[in-house]
Amino acid sequence: MLVHGRQDPVVPLQAARQAREALTAAGVAVAYQEFEMGHEVTPAVIAAAQTFLAGLTAE
Repeated sequence: MLVHGRQDPVVPLQAARQAREALTAAGVAVAYQEFEMGHEVTPAVIAAAQTFLAGLTAE
């Protein structure tokens, strides 16, 4: 799972997109989401992580 803030002043958004592309090219299934946030973890990101992890435990 990769999440990234569209207004992140620390890590450029393009870096996250390049990481997603590189992982996908290497055959890794990537869950990727962008959020309207900076370099932070918001309640929306926590909810997305909980959903992602719940999906892993359901398999």
